[in-house]
Amino acid sequence: MKATSFFTSIALFGLIVLAPGAHAAGALFTRNLSVGDTGADVFALQKLLNANPATQIVASGPGAPGKETDYFGALTKAAVIRYQDKYAAQILAP
Repeated sequence: MKATSFFTSIALFGLIVLAPGAHAAGALFTRNLSVGDTGADVFALQKLLNANPATQIVASGPGAPGKETDYFGALTKAAVIRYQDKYAAQILAP
């Protein structure tokens, strides 16, 4: 059976975020992420955030689309907050 929609869960700052239609190249987020963390899951998170202009980390330089890093810094945190705000009605309200 072929999946027609994707859900990505991101456990950040004590919240679980599920966004309809979001996916990060098959990434599975299995730990809470916070500022200072590094790893392949942070890289996948940055790819996910950069897939939408409203949640893009930064326009150019490290963390920009195509220049994602494996470091969770202040810019990634700000982008996660924008992501959570953008999908709050769909994922936090229900």
